[in-house]
Amino acid sequence: MSTDLLTADGLRSSQGGVFAYVSPSRLGCWIKCPRAFAFRYQEGIKTPTTPSLFVGTVVHAGLEAVYRHRQLGIFLEAGDVGKRLMDSWAALVDEEEMTFDSPAEEQRLQNQALDLVRAYLAHVSSSKFGYVWQCAVSRS
Repeated sequence: MSTDLLTADGLRSSQGGVFAYVSPSRLGCWIKCPRAFAFRYQEGIKTPTTPSLFVGTVVHAGLEAVYRHRQLGIFLEAGDVGKRLMDSWAALVDEEEMTFDSPAEEQRLQNQALDLVRAYLAHVSSSKFGYVWQCAVSRS
């Protein structure tokens, strides 16, 4: 069985138009400001991503991979999750149209994302999943 990164985006894209997929964030945006909803979800205009939001997006993608694979009975080790994060980093940068002040800033954010994933996986008890996580996330 393939352990390619499974994402919710693939599922959403097959579900139809803008009103065919409902999420709490979409509903919240609609309630807060219908025009902002239209800009974002109908016209595709996004606000710039902050570095903190970008790190959250990267960490979420990594942990989503862990749990989607877990649903299929595939147990990813923390090192594999870290490698996947670094392999998908450039694609996420492009997708989010992220810019960094310097290469050092980008490296700092990569390290922060890896540290957050490592801390989360270290916190997860082995009793919840029936196996022990290897908590040494490799850094590229």
